[in-house]
Amino acid sequence: MELQSYSVGYISDDRAMDIISRVGSLAFVGEIGATKDNVADFFEVSPRTIERFLKENRADFLLYGDFRKTKKQLRKLGTDKFVGTKIPRKLTKINLFNKKHIMLFACYLSQSSGVAKKVVQYLIEAESLMDSDTKIEALLRSLGDLTKTEDLPPGILNKVYMQVYEEVQKLKPLVSFAESIGNTENLISIGDFSKSTKNSLGLGRNKLFQEMRYDGILNFRNMPYQNFINSGYFKVVTRVINERCIYQPMLTGKGQIWLYKRMKKRLGI
Repeated sequence: MELQSYSVGYISDDRAMDIISRVGSLAFVGEIGATKDNVADFFEVSPRTIERFLKENRADFLLYGDFRKTKKQLRKLGTDKFVGTKIPRKLTKINLFNKKHIMLFACYLSQSSGVAKKVVQYLIEAESLMDSDTKIEALLRSLGDLTKTEDLPPGILNKVYMQVYEEVQKLKPLVSFAESIGNTENLISIGDFSKSTKNSLGLGRNKLFQEMRYDGILNFRNMPYQNFINSGYFKVVTRVINERCIYQPMLTGKGQIWLYKRMKKRLGI
């Protein structure tokens, strides 16, 4: 699911808690968060359903904060007063979901849960009262928070960039968004870029390389021409594999936005 018109990124934590309270009782959501079983009970679905949506849409959930808690973090928590039980000593990790995660679960569950459908109705109502500037500020703030998260899987951050890009594009020109990530040192391979944009561009890895060659961006060795490197769209990194130097082109933050826009124009999307 791409970010939708009732994106939870627009909603503040206080507003999210207000919506939850209007629909039902989920008192466990506090500074620590709610467990998988808490969320399943609230939406009246099975824990396996929660696991399935989380697995299939992990990047979307990470946009609203890291739900993964490590053993070190759990040790700091001690007794979880929100869950009302001691955390077992043998437990090494657990998923604890914040208010916005619960809003996102509602979006995915709206077709199968009456509770989730009500939450979405309130989300749409709250979103409709906001102006474009407020929405963009909220999205960029969410993205800024995400960049502080450690140990994100490769490609996750780039996928989130593209989701936010899509949503901001609907609202106003992308000056503020481009400035916010265009100068980032976050590098990503062309292959990972193709994975994160496949839903919107419809290009697999090989097809993307082909289009970039046809468009005069890459040469026959799949290396970018120097003028695109000089423009700051690519950086070429050196890797040593089996005592051989391998040169790999990587897209910069600025390059990701540029290539995405260029491919959309080329494909007539």
